[in-house]
Amino acid sequence: MNLEQLQRQLGEEWLVLSRVHPHMHADYQDTDCKLPADRLFPVIDALIADYSSLIYEYLLFEKPLVLYVPDLDHYRSRRGFYYDYSEIPGRQVKEEGGLSQAIKQEYSLYHQQDAEKKRTLLCRKREGFLNDYMSSCDGHATQRVIEYICRTLENNEMI
Repeated sequence: MNLEQLQRQLGEEWLVLSRVHPHMHADYQDTDCKLPADRLFPVIDALIADYSSLIYEYLLFEKPLVLYVPDLDHYRSRRGFYYDYSEIPGRQVKEEGGLSQAIKQEYSLYHQQDAEKKRTLLCRKREGFLNDYMSSCDGHATQRVIEYICRTLENNEMI
């Protein structure tokens, strides 16, 4: 992906940051943001991702997601998916030239009142996805672990 071109297309009101997979840091030392991805989620306005599992946690922030997947057909045939990739609540883009427009459209969809119907549909898709894959991320995981340990100890079971 040509980050400089994307930055020009988005304009000065946007700042494009790049955060590559940890196994690729050496190849992108000059352009890779050093902050961990999860620390960026609260402050970014939109995320461009591919097949990374980071989308699961990011979707909890209820922000725009663009899936840049120029090799989707090849990836699907070579590696495959556990579910239908189109279930992910983000706009799929296969051509690099369509990224800036997709980002702006997704951002507008989330922030403009006149897009309420589309946002409602998007929210339903997001809620369904999060319910299927992230329903335990409700802020009570520690409580459930403690309850499990207490139940196990009360029943004299092995942990």
